[in-house]
Amino acid sequence: MSYPKNYPIQVITATPIKVVKHIPKETTVTTPYLEFCPRCQATIMTSCFHHTGTCWWIICFTGVFLFCWPILFFLCCDSSKDVDHNCPNCGLLLAESKKAGC
Repeated sequence: MSYPKNYPIQVITATPIKVVKHIPKETTVTTPYLEFCPRCQATIMTSCFHHTGTCWWIICFTGVFLFCWPILFFLCCDSSKDVDHNCPNCGLLLAESKKAGC
């Protein structure tokens, strides 16, 4: 099948897309702080999310198997958990605070 000689041809040009990979930084801060969000392009106060990380589980299993019950009490505190700092507008993970480097 061929088109007639005077058939209009549409030329579509694509604009290049800039892809930026964001790598969350390591921090020791466990409370919200001011940070620049590269996705929102705004300075925001981070929202913190405490969760159990790898070190928490290692300490938990070590405490159970060695019968170190006082160490298990420490695991109930937020200070033993990892903290993620997220942008409250778009949810981008800006920084992580991991306990004991695990």
